[in-house]
Amino acid sequence: MKDLFENLPLSFAGIAISIILAILWLTTDLKLTRHLYGSAPKDRRSCPENYPIRADKTDRYYYLKHERIRLEVDWCFEDEKTARKEGFIRAPEQYRKMR
Repeated sequence: MKDLFENLPLSFAGIAISIILAILWLTTDLKLTRHLYGSAPKDRRSCPENYPIRADKTDRYYYLKHERIRLEVDWCFEDEKTARKEGFIRAPEQYRKMR
């Protein structure tokens, strides 16, 4: 019985560290997926009618409707202003012309 209680502080420390790591992981994951503005895409490559701005969360770039048609869409916005509010930036010129 004595051996059980000797290791008890280490067990609590391990649990506390695990909880802290889990909280950090969850909050980081939520920052990547939570959006205040916009809409989810209709499918992997297109947005709903009222949301012509398409966004890619990997690089945090947004594209206009006629740009990068084959791009896999992560989120859609009504206009460029709302995309910028959400933390996305206009894609560089060389990426806009890619198909």
